[in-house]
Amino acid sequence: MEAADDRPVSERFTAETFLVSDTGKRDRRGRGIVHVLGGVIHGWQVRALRP
Repeated sequence: MEAADDRPVSERFTAETFLVSDTGKRDRRGRGIVHVLGGVIHGWQVRALRP
């Protein structure tokens, strides 16, 4: 399987998702403070099975 321009088809995508809670507070440098409650890494990969 090839793309329209004769390149082999291969695609990979990875993403990270986090659940956070904003405390509404700031540190000494003025940056906002958040609590990270959890995270998930997910993704997929597509490739040709036959050339």
